[in-house]
Amino acid sequence: ICGGKAGPVVHARENTYLPQTVSILLRPSRIKKLLGISIPKSRVEEILRLLGFEVSRKDKNWNITVPSYRFDICIEADLIEEIARIYGYGRIPGTLPKIELNMGVAGDEQLGNETMPRVLATLGYHEVITYSFVDPKLQSLLLAGDAGVELINPISTEMSVMRKSLWPGLVSVLLHNIKRQQSRVRLFETGHVFYAGKAGSEKSLFSGLCYGNMYPEQWDIKYISSDFYDLKSDIESILMPFLDTKSLRYGKLTHNALDERQSAEIVHKNNVIGIMGALNPRILGGFDLQRPVWLFELDLSGISAKKHIKYAKFSKYPSIRRDISIIIDEKISVFEVMDHIESVDKALLKNLELFDVYMGEGIDLGKKSLALGLTFQRSSSTLTDNEADIVVNNILDSLQHQFGAILRE
Repeated sequence: ICGGKAGPVVHARENTYLPQTVSILLRPSRIKKLLGISIPKSRVEEILRLLGFEVSRKDKNWNITVPSYRFDICIEADLIEEIARIYGYGRIPGTLPKIELNMGVAGDEQLGNETMPRVLATLGYHEVITYSFVDPKLQSLLLAGDAGVELINPISTEMSVMRKSLWPGLVSVLLHNIKRQQSRVRLFETGHVFYAGKAGSEKSLFSGLCYGNMYPEQWDIKYISSDFYDLKSDIESILMPFLDTKSLRYGKLTHNALDERQSAEIVHKNNVIGIMGALNPRILGGFDLQRPVWLFELDLSGISAKKHIKYAKFSKYPSIRRDISIIIDEKISVFEVMDHIESVDKALLKNLELFDVYMGEGIDLGKKSLALGLTFQRSSSTLTDNEADIVVNNILDSLQHQFGAILRE
């Protein structure tokens, strides 16, 4: 119409953006593993060809060429899904998978995490799980030094630092329960604590708290407030499956959260494995609590595997008990005295127990009286009174030489 002529045709193509032909290896063994059934090979080939796929054999497998418009098919599992869809999901029977279970050996940490909570639960304690984030003011009140690892984006100001002990969480739970008219509270928790700028900055601890009456309220038992020895008994109960509690020693402890007169570090084989004691009266008054709060904390890394039980025959011969009362310097530890007595004669001494400590009228200032019960027994023959007296005299002479002990008349 206008007299114009068509110019040359320009054909531009960028191959990188064009659909690529995809080739996927399809294995009969994989079909059986994913679907749980074996589909005849002829039926597999028929289904794929009807769907527009190019099928070629490669040994016992197939090479499947995917049409460019099937951009949803990328891997072998996609092809198997197409086969199952056409073959029919209803024709695939439901079967339970077979799983081989191997019984593993429980490690030391697992034993501790299972045994300790079970023992405390039988003693009337309740397990709690508290946040790893705590109030920096509460943590500084209970633990001397820095408040802890600060969070960049805390949930709230009351949860802005990582805990360095499980005690802040336990004390918070105690206060929460007391405000809700709970007069007897026993709690424990297993968890990790965190330290800033230290080697081994994360540690696993087992902690507990005891408050109020020793027993649940009942008509025939008067109110008896829990004390240091109740807590000590509970701690030894949870440690009994792991170590010989007779080897535990309790040393002097200075801790910001605890009353120095009613606290101790727990030592086993010269290693400090925990601490225990009464909450400091200064802190107690700040919480407006009228009764003592007892706390303990154990380092799980310092507690070895479950102890091996050793069996020994009972002696059929009678035992002989001798009670002695000695006066020593009040600064000498009872454990030092008992360890020394056991070292004098381990063969005949079968049991040693402290049943009285006295300081007061009739005892010089700076001294104390210890009453000890010693039980002697021989496994192969009858022990005579004369032989027992000789051993007792040897023990008294050794105590006098080692500690300046005097036999109390």
